[in-house]
Amino acid sequence: MQGTTSPGSTRRGSSVAAGVVTEGVRVFRWAVAVAAGLTVLLAVPSPAQAAVAVRSHSAVLAESKAAAEREAQAFLARAAARAAASPAAVPVSFSNYIENDGFDLAIGVIQKRDGVYTHGNYDAALSPQWNTYAQFTWSSAAGWWTAPGYCTWQYRSNDAVNWTRQKPDLGPGWHWIGSTTFYALMVYQANTCDT
Repeated sequence: MQGTTSPGSTRRGSSVAAGVVTEGVRVFRWAVAVAAGLTVLLAVPSPAQAAVAVRSHSAVLAESKAAAEREAQAFLARAAARAAASPAAVPVSFSNYIENDGFDLAIGVIQKRDGVYTHGNYDAALSPQWNTYAQFTWSSAAGWWTAPGYCTWQYRSNDAVNWTRQKPDLGPGWHWIGSTTFYALMVYQANTCDT
């Protein structure tokens, strides 16, 4: 799991393609874990040994679920830390930003709402753990694009200090923000977004 990045960070990150590759690696690892469990089950000679193998494999799958829950808790902890931060932590060189609080998927962000976007639906791919000011030095951001098959979990702030969880999660399409509104986002793959 990657660490958090402050709004003034100058770290450079990965592209949308790297996010897709990372997601593919995660799915591959899960598939390998399932296949390994089935291999163990087929290799055991007795029902008693099979029961032990099932319990062991169930523990591996439970750990995978627990890791996802830890990622969600880390996201909430960062939001709480933002709420406790001082207003002086926000540089005056920008009026807003969009932050990608995810761990493996980039977010398509839009600098100006002008209908002319570098990558068709968005201007740039915002890497995980980055914001539009730190990664692109944008003084403001206009919004983001959520691709089909994905949803966006968002926190909103008027001062980059006090954050509020916005519901429902937003589905595919363009999502616009105010010129002095800050957003912390996390994208997840789903057919139906949480409400």
